[in-house]
Amino acid sequence: MKRLICRIFGILPAEQKNELMALWVEFEERESAEAKYASALDRLQPNIHNFNNKGDTWQKYGIKSRQVLQRNEGIEDGSRRLWEHVQDIVQQSIKHGFNTE
Repeated sequence: MKRLICRIFGILPAEQKNELMALWVEFEERESAEAKYASALDRLQPNIHNFNNKGDTWQKYGIKSRQVLQRNEGIEDGSRRLWEHVQDIVQQSIKHGFNTE
């Protein structure tokens, strides 16, 4: 992944490349409160998508709700409210039969 990022950012002028590379590393390493929040948002999206497509990916790969929660527990570091929302999504997916415990 880093090679791809370097190639993409390598198209830019050096100053922009360096700035965006630093932001990318900050995001990947979750170094700041902003990076943790951005990461939480990034992890939220697949959960919303899976719920809206009636758990298609979860069902296709046999992913249980506990696995979804375990994989996404880092969301809480970025936003307690987003973490509560993911937990609600998972509970609703169980209720509607999109996922199992």
